[in-house]
Amino acid sequence: MRALPAIITLLLFSTLPWPPETAFTPIPTAQNVPLPAFGQWIEDPVFHTRVRRISHSNQPLPHPYPKTQAWNADMSLLMFNNHIIDAHNFSQLGLTDGSNHSMRWSHSDPRVIYGIRTAGDHFSFIRISVTAHPFSSSFQELVSFPRPAWDQVLLGPGEGNLDLNDRYVVLAGRRSGSDKLTAIVLDLQHPDSPSFHDTTITWATDFGSDLDWISISPSGNYILINWLAEPGNADSNTRSSVYRYNRQMQFLGELADQGQHGDMGLDAQGREVYVQFEFGSQNGIWKYDIASGARTRLLPDKYSGGHVSCRNYQRPGWCYLSTHAEGYREVFALKLDGSGKVNRFAQTHTPDFGAEGTVSPDGSKILFRSNWDDSSVDWDHSHEFIVDVFPD
Repeated sequence: MRALPAIITLLLFSTLPWPPETAFTPIPTAQNVPLPAFGQWIEDPVFHTRVRRISHSNQPLPHPYPKTQAWNADMSLLMFNNHIIDAHNFSQLGLTDGSNHSMRWSHSDPRVIYGIRTAGDHFSFIRISVTAHPFSSSFQELVSFPRPAWDQVLLGPGEGNLDLNDRYVVLAGRRSGSDKLTAIVLDLQHPDSPSFHDTTITWATDFGSDLDWISISPSGNYILINWLAEPGNADSNTRSSVYRYNRQMQFLGELADQGQHGDMGLDAQGREVYVQFEFGSQNGIWKYDIASGARTRLLPDKYSGGHVSCRNYQRPGWCYLSTHAEGYREVFALKLDGSGKVNRFAQTHTPDFGAEGTVSPDGSKILFRSNWDDSSVDWDHSHEFIVDVFPD
């Protein structure tokens, strides 16, 4: 499949036979479904889709977080941390340099990855070129941040993305001797001229303190920060908030008064949205229009929680979720129009929220991990699966 333009407002795949649009009603988990062997397809006995196991038991893969891209732009390759895998036969092609991390596929060029490189005396934002057969990778440094001026420079950390045109990205920086976040905004047409924005948000450790994540929006026009706005709040589920800024880091107000598992994507009209699980009196799945701040409850429950993936930039109008309450232990697509309609892809056969469903660019495939109802399998050795409505 040829790579598609970054921001798409038409549902190109609307004529294909997707799973039916239905309400999200409880369905018991099917029992005694055999674990497929590596590479084997099985039919999901409830939704009649095809599920394929793509990892060996003795070679577990580092599962990609749902708000990062697993597939490249033409869906020929998969990336698990620095492992590059053939997306058709699931053979491991090779490893990118271990000094590179927080890597993200280009949204238009299937052979390009962007990421952070950590060297002894500096941090770099880099562009990685990948050849699949035979495998090779090389990198180009786009901008460098020297030590000791910078104590840390990360993407996210861990949950940041580029905009859908591969032009803008925001990095999380921490100046030497400081415990505050500096937002570093890069225009990749002029990568040697970053803009620096010091904030009052505490970021005292690599993965901790007040900052959870910072990321640019799909258009590159907005920046969201999820941070611990109410550290004294007795309810640990509602201490954090999501704040909204423009690309110049001018504060536009609070978008959400909870900061939970969520992701940014596009609705069917091409408007930017943020979708997340919420707890307490606001229990459910909520959508926020990033430009206006308008808020819509998409589903009335959180189904014991889980994860959101909006990496389906070639199928706008939907988000993809994994949940784990009994009756809802599955990966599914949720329509963003407020109708409550879903495409139910597969049951995950795990009682844990760690299934972490991750969607392909065209929305037809979901990657998830599972212990397949075997409590003796720990998460470090869980299996990787792909459910595909249009399998090869």
